[in-house]
Amino acid sequence: MKNHDRIRRIIETNMRRAKTTLAGMDFPGIDSPDAVRMVIELEGSDTSAAFELDPYWPKWTAPWWKVVILDEMGLGECLNDAVLSKLEESLNNHYINFFPLQASEIPTGCDPYRHILCHCALGTAFRILAKRNRSPWKKALWTREWLTRYRLPDGGYNCDEQAYSRESPHSSFLSTLPPLEAMLEIHGGLTGDEVAALAGGADYLISRKLCRSISKGGKIIDSNWLEPVFPRYYDYDILRGLSFLSRWALKTCSRLPLDAIEESVTVLAGRLDALGRMPVRKNAWAGTGTLYYQDDLWRNGGEAEMFSLMQKCLMTSPSPWLTSEWYETVAMLDQLDKQKLLGED
Repeated sequence: MKNHDRIRRIIETNMRRAKTTLAGMDFPGIDSPDAVRMVIELEGSDTSAAFELDPYWPKWTAPWWKVVILDEMGLGECLNDAVLSKLEESLNNHYINFFPLQASEIPTGCDPYRHILCHCALGTAFRILAKRNRSPWKKALWTREWLTRYRLPDGGYNCDEQAYSRESPHSSFLSTLPPLEAMLEIHGGLTGDEVAALAGGADYLISRKLCRSISKGGKIIDSNWLEPVFPRYYDYDILRGLSFLSRWALKTCSRLPLDAIEESVTVLAGRLDALGRMPVRKNAWAGTGTLYYQDDLWRNGGEAEMFSLMQKCLMTSPSPWLTSEWYETVAMLDQLDKQKLLGED
């Protein structure tokens, strides 16, 4: 009961101050100058040409990253049908429709960097489209089948294809969250395989207490994960993991063990400032490399160039988006507790 009482106190404290804290923060809306500029840019002819050249490369200036950041900011409604259609078409036209596990499986003429989706990329695009009430699987069933096809025995996924050929394959936290988040957004009902994949993915996070390695005796895998980042893109942190588990447990009426989340809840509550706001991890995405297009050729070794809205989000600390996510997660934990789905082991 001690674990439950500790988490209950954190929930109650944060439920009381959520409204006041969020009311005191500035959330850029769809009419904010930065968002307006981004929407105008995405709807322009230059973006259409960029989608044709490559939707994903270079980081961070390709249209992919700008679509994703608006979704992460809660401004997905800004994305009109034309932009969403370009994103959907890019899945069908720019990429092969499977994840090669051996070099021999890569088709002739396929650029392994530019024409092969990873689980992170597929899951992210699928999530954005499904959230906007689109069904990418109706035009391309493979996009939905992908979400369950590449599960590893431990319940997660790994974008390193070599993991699938190892005697004891291990999943990656970063690769696992996007497919799971995508499946939670599917409308019209989940298949049995999808329900099982979500449960397996949730168990992967639960058994590792959102940040620890089983094979390394419970060691924290990456201390950076204890500090939330925004925008995330494909990065992982314990708030992202906790948010997913809370939504999954509510949607599926599944039990969430307190032992699995106690550490993350306590750490996150301790990161809040005096006004109950969540800071952003410093120096995230600094020095990221990228492919770039020059003299009619794609080259490697470039340094990714951040666009203005991305820079602004990274420098906005405390973060209104992370703060909002924290209080939304606390509210979900409160619901789970009231439904007797938050329990001791």
